Amino acid sequence: MSEIRVTSVVGENGGDRVGLTTGLTVGPLTGTTGIGATITHHGHAQFAGVCTATSSTVSSGNVVIGTAGKGIDYSAQSGTAAGMASELLDHYEEGTFSPTFGASNGTSTAAYSTQSGKYTRIGNIVHVQIRITLSSLSTNSHSHAWISGLPIASAERTATSSIICGGMQNSGYNSFPIAGRTEAGATRIELFQATNGGVTDFSTSSVSGTAYFIVQCTYRAA
Repeated sequence: MSEIRVTSVVGENGGDRVGLTTGLTVGPLTGTTGIGATITHHGHAQFAGVCTATSSTVSSGNVVIGTAGKGIDYSAQSGTAAGMASELLDHYEEGTFSPTFGASNGTSTAAYSTQSGKYTRIGNIVHVQIRITLSSLSTNSHSHAWISGLPIASAERTATSSIICGGMQNSGYNSFPIAGRTEAGATRIELFQATNGGVTDFSTSSVSGTAYFIVQCTYRAA
């Protein structure tokens, strides 16, 4: 095995910085007792092998995952469930969106005094918070109501449950609690109302022009 040992590297003009204009590619980096090193780069450093360290600190800036589908691998963790399918955290984002109130037949037209949506995605789990207050609503038929405009499509139909989409309130319709579900490949929450026999479609005819909806919904991203 070949070995190169350098006591010190002196930068240009006697300084303590060595400039690399095209990046740095390093194979496996390991250390033994009494040997330590600090690599500071101001451009691109690529580690082609294994870099072993007790801990690493980013003192400024961010850790950037430069390839889609890559992330932080937690496979070294113990105590995983029997049905575990992945231990890779490969996605995070947060932001805002503008939810809308609509209906399956497309004949409802709404105006809003409040139209607020916030979301956080961690891995393939999306959590949204929605508040909609209507200032007016025109509809000419009984139609299945929904809230659309979710920032990320759902991977599947979720259960029709106030646990999945809880906290909905409608000031124009107080007789029954309201539940909701997402649909596979869609960016909407379909609304339902509880009855003695189960649930039924929540109709736009039940909504007043000053209704409000407060929604928290969690689902899997498509």
